[in-house]
Amino acid sequence: MKHLASYVCGCLVAMVACATPYDGVVTGAGESYPAGYMPPLLANGELAMTVDALFGVRDKHIRQYSQGIYLEGRRVGHPKRELLPQGRWHKRLTVDGAAPGAPVTWTQWLDIRAGVATSRIEYPCGLVFEGEAFIPLSQNTIALRMRASSRAERPLAVTMGVGYDAPRHERIVGAWRTNGNVRTWAYTSYGYRVQKGETSVHGADASFTLAPGASEARTFFIAYSDTMRPHPGVPRDYAALRAANDAEWARYWGESSVTLPDRDLQRLWDMAGYHLRINATPWSFPVGILDSHWQGLYFGFDEMYMYQGLASAGHLSTARHEPDYRFATLGTALARNRYGGQKAFVKYGARWYWESVEDGRSEGTVAGEWMDHVFHMATIAKCAWQQWLYGRDRIHFAKKGYPVVYECARFFRNNWVYEDSNGDTYIGKCCDLERLGPSRDHPFMTTVGAIYTLRAAADASDLLATNAVDAADFRAVADRLERHLPQRDGRYVACLNEPQESMATLAGFFPFPIFGPEHALQGRAVRHFIDSGRASGNMYPTGKKICPWYAGTMSAAASWMEDRHEPVRWLREAFSAAGLFGEYFEINEPPDAVYHPWFATAAGNCLYAIDQMLLCDRGGAIYLGFTVPEAWTDYAFRLPSLAGVTVDCAVKGGRLARLDVTPRPGVEGEVRLVLRPSVLNGVPLDPAWRVLSRASDRVALALSTQSL
Repeated sequence: MKHLASYVCGCLVAMVACATPYDGVVTGAGESYPAGYMPPLLANGELAMTVDALFGVRDKHIRQYSQGIYLEGRRVGHPKRELLPQGRWHKRLTVDGAAPGAPVTWTQWLDIRAGVATSRIEYPCGLVFEGEAFIPLSQNTIALRMRASSRAERPLAVTMGVGYDAPRHERIVGAWRTNGNVRTWAYTSYGYRVQKGETSVHGADASFTLAPGASEARTFFIAYSDTMRPHPGVPRDYAALRAANDAEWARYWGESSVTLPDRDLQRLWDMAGYHLRINATPWSFPVGILDSHWQGLYFGFDEMYMYQGLASAGHLSTARHEPDYRFATLGTALARNRYGGQKAFVKYGARWYWESVEDGRSEGTVAGEWMDHVFHMATIAKCAWQQWLYGRDRIHFAKKGYPVVYECARFFRNNWVYEDSNGDTYIGKCCDLERLGPSRDHPFMTTVGAIYTLRAAADASDLLATNAVDAADFRAVADRLERHLPQRDGRYVACLNEPQESMATLAGFFPFPIFGPEHALQGRAVRHFIDSGRASGNMYPTGKKICPWYAGTMSAAASWMEDRHEPVRWLREAFSAAGLFGEYFEINEPPDAVYHPWFATAAGNCLYAIDQMLLCDRGGAIYLGFTVPEAWTDYAFRLPSLAGVTVDCAVKGGRLARLDVTPRPGVEGEVRLVLRPSVLNGVPLDPAWRVLSRASDRVALALSTQSL
């Protein structure tokens, strides 16, 4: 509980504000906000807005959080390519011809199962205002429902409506026009592209008299249409639109399920699923559809974390945005790396920009050491390869996924692999993780990413029976790179002759799992970093804790090592940095180290880390519940595997209660599962399951897909 002070009707009163992040509820009083309050984010992957507790989009700066309304892809040109603002809406409310005064109390809810923000505000005059807002997943519209109720002992004359402030920006020119109950802001924006657009507010202010105990409700719509996305039409029925949107959200949530006994981790999983869906644009996954979040640009590195979260949670049609986007921009990535008059497709592979705009045709970042990153070619390749492994859509992979993986492999092989006279094979100097600085020698994470990419391209070539010579070369080069990874004191290190500790040293387990859990050098590197992680546990040299993004990485790496203690410990650390609604931050160590609320990269990483505790693909087998804490006796999940099957599993009272495996069309062969012996004690196995082996800490089972 946080005790604050606020003036209400001219009198100083005590304000008690509380938040329950498990339920998405924040309460307060007056016009002040509890410490750490960040307006919740609503979006459909293209249209995004923040919604204030007092019901509107307020014009107030919060550190590294652009409050406002944005449309992804509507941006200015060089050099920053910032997103163009789309204005702000606010409620218009008067009682007896005057403003109702500062609220006595207010409560705001965020329903992440349906993407709805609701505010309930009590005023000193006896008026109770309730506002509901959502953005349909299927169209660029803001839907608003307002209700005024009276607790007063006398009639109240109320006027209620929606006001809209047009954007103030030097690149936007427009004017208002009115036609009946519709007010339209028609404009031309002179940004990255010149576009014409309209923002239409549907619904006039309503005036009515409320008798004691009575209530009145009104609905409003704000529709966005422009050259890039003409509006299909404005809805007239709020209830029907809400029902259709609820059904679309239900389909999304129905693609998987996870039930955990730890409410911190359950909220992490649920919030991440919500956040990643509203952040999935028609192109790919930015860090956020907000100007404060790197202008809504696309990082090939961050995209992987969001992709993995979505894919591991069964949202494959949404996850596919990333590999589809990289295929759509492959021509530019090839042209970026061509030589002279040669065709782009000859030899040198694809190199995507560090920060890409929607068409992929130009670099979005400003000058800095990050321009020397190359590891994002590995994360881009990983997304395309895993889309095949999860989804087993051979036609899609052959057409769109394989070209991306193959050209990323050719990029590393023909540009970045060096071999000296001593037979040492290594990746040339580049910027690994930014904390390490530019021109790092023998960069560990980049090298491990290159190894993963080369081997994935070789396996993919075998799958499609193509490029056999290149496939053999890719494997040989990957093996040589692995033999010459930088090491010191019996463990891998971030770079050659680099004393600084780095999250990069976890890379051979996560995000590029090229080693098994028994690998000594990698295992000792992970243990060393976990023991000393707080000294370098943020993306930037600030704060004293582990940021949620890095905590998810440490959890996933620990699961790969078959640890049953560390994965949950680091995920709880991630939750300790959650906002009042349970939202993710890049860093949240108030008062000084507070960076980027609603940070989608952290959401993706923590979602993936939780999924890895429950279902982890390793060495041709599917490990089920292998790194959940021993104290967990009741949990359930329905998640996909990289083996092309979906596993529906439940443990009750510490014993296996349900185990169903469903293969995707075309998946044939044997499915191997590994479980802890304790969950099988006294549980009769289906005769179709064959016991491959038993040990003190694991039981391996096999099942032919033909029997499913």
